[in-house]
Amino acid sequence: MTVHATTGQPTDTPAEEFFTVSIHQSEVDRIARWVANHPDCETGGNLFGFWTHGGAPAVQLTLGPGPGADHQLTAFFQDVDHLRTHGRRAQELYGLQHIGDWHSHHRLGLAEPSGGDASTTLRTLQTNGFERFVIFIANISDEPRDRGWRRRREFTGLVRLNAFLFERGRSTFRRGRFLVLPEESPIAHSAAQQGITEPYAPGSVRVRLPLASRTPTQSASHAQGWYSRPAGTEFLRAVDTACRQQFTDCRILVRSDDGILRYEFATRKSDWEMVFPAAFPHEPAELIRDGKRFKPIEAGRTPTPDDFCRQILESVHSSESGGPSLGPPDHGTPSDQDLLPREDLPEEEERRDDLD
Repeated sequence: MTVHATTGQPTDTPAEEFFTVSIHQSEVDRIARWVANHPDCETGGNLFGFWTHGGAPAVQLTLGPGPGADHQLTAFFQDVDHLRTHGRRAQELYGLQHIGDWHSHHRLGLAEPSGGDASTTLRTLQTNGFERFVIFIANISDEPRDRGWRRRREFTGLVRLNAFLFERGRSTFRRGRFLVLPEESPIAHSAAQQGITEPYAPGSVRVRLPLASRTPTQSASHAQGWYSRPAGTEFLRAVDTACRQQFTDCRILVRSDDGILRYEFATRKSDWEMVFPAAFPHEPAELIRDGKRFKPIEAGRTPTPDDFCRQILESVHSSESGGPSLGPPDHGTPSDQDLLPREDLPEEEERRDDLD
């Protein structure tokens, strides 16, 4: 069970010194589990995603330590081959950028980047020509244990996670607050199926992290694409679920320079893609068959996944004469009830029905 708690802003820290980082619950849980697996030494990994138009990080995928990583009491060195191989695949398959790293200080009591961390990150900015780079630091707080915890080998601690932003030309870091998007990142889900990261299991390690305020204005200002907001990410996840039930070779590709998202899939007859403009749902998605524009798919201001997917499936059926030839071999022709399980948006205030 994962616990989130809001940490108040220090009274002597100006508001502009803070930034907001968006991340899915699945990636928070993955980091916490990796930290729990190395409770007495440092561990770490890498963060992939994109930068919003306002310069805020949006994490879509996390990598953990590779098999050749070096875990020391006061240092962590990532497996370079692991990062190079899996990072390149994350970039090629999904258009993600390497926007940061994460590592743990386990029980060292240091909840922010050390002097060595800061020097390494500033060198990374200079060497790679990055304008900014985000660092997550994880700590472990021990909790009271019963007498049998050693025998059961349980992790009973609390993982605390903080974010820090380093920017070119700035000698000090900014502190972050987290906008936690619900459930699993659609891109991370696809990446797990490609073997880039481990399969997601809902968190069993408790996590505490400072949360961003969730007013509509703030949420919108930190989002580059409709898919980075809570309602949008649930919409995309539902579309991905529906397409995987009917088609093959499904994958998501984010074009990080302008926020355009492409969703690719295949039938037995054709290669298809849906191109979602950055202004979706106010602008229609474009359905493309074998590299040629097929038709626009209007979504309206408050699209629902089942209605949207019904349009996609009906269009593909119509184009290819419908019937069993559309899906993978084990799938027959879907009935209307099989098009998409209904997934109503959560009722929390920050997950608005409108994707604005």
